[in-house]
Amino acid sequence: MKFDSQMIIEKAKEIPPLPQIATRVLSIMRKDDYSLSEVVYLVSKDLALTAEILKMANSAIFSPKEEIKDLRHAIVILGEKNLKNLLIALSMKSYFYNDESKIELAKKIWEHSLCVAILMRILAKEVNVDTGDAFLLGILHDIGKVIFLLTTPFYDEIVNITKKSNTNSIEIESNLIGFNHAEIGGYVLSKWGLPELFYEKVYYHHVASMYKKDDLITLLVLSNCLVNRKNIGLNIFDEEAFNLANEKLKFSDELISEALSHFDEIYAVEKELFEGA
Repeated sequence: MKFDSQMIIEKAKEIPPLPQIATRVLSIMRKDDYSLSEVVYLVSKDLALTAEILKMANSAIFSPKEEIKDLRHAIVILGEKNLKNLLIALSMKSYFYNDESKIELAKKIWEHSLCVAILMRILAKEVNVDTGDAFLLGILHDIGKVIFLLTTPFYDEIVNITKKSNTNSIEIESNLIGFNHAEIGGYVLSKWGLPELFYEKVYYHHVASMYKKDDLITLLVLSNCLVNRKNIGLNIFDEEAFNLANEKLKFSDELISEALSHFDEIYAVEKELFEGA
């Protein structure tokens, strides 16, 4: 089985950019003198997005000291950067559920991505990494798998081969398609106009030589491995990648255990967020 790589790249080009409201909000917030009232007004027009922001803002992920009841309060509590990243993350969520026939695989990718995002947010304080950037990168890191779901009729076969052969999907994708989900993911994110901070790290997150050069990539690799070890998602646990990443981060077993316990608490009480659509 060999896929048409050029066809997939062409189809990926056809995938629409971020929803208009998210694009407009991010454009406004890049200005030094942006108006919070204008942001609230724009976001409030999208009732689904507003509901998602409030749900996430009140979740154990952010653990607000009081219940957030309206969008203005949510934006103030989350802060500008967290809001921008949350808008992108929740806008991306719609892509995970773009094909009803592949909903089960899409749910698994969303669950895995959100789990990696939360674990990265928990661990980010241990390294010189912004928690908001860590969270968004976790959400985005497997967007290439979503692209494959949308642009190939056979990605479920790659998932099955991965499980049966106990081989990392990266190798199978590269052999059968000609490139892997990290590469197509980085490519599409760059075309969508996301900052280089994100598309570059998505592109390289399975390249071992990058692990010792970039703390955010290394944190992604380690968190990704830990979530895979919990059998959440479509991939297998990569012990070699985990060890390479932790050679750089030098997290103790106790620290990792505490982070996973915190993650398990969030996972237990916020199950609805992980189930997606």
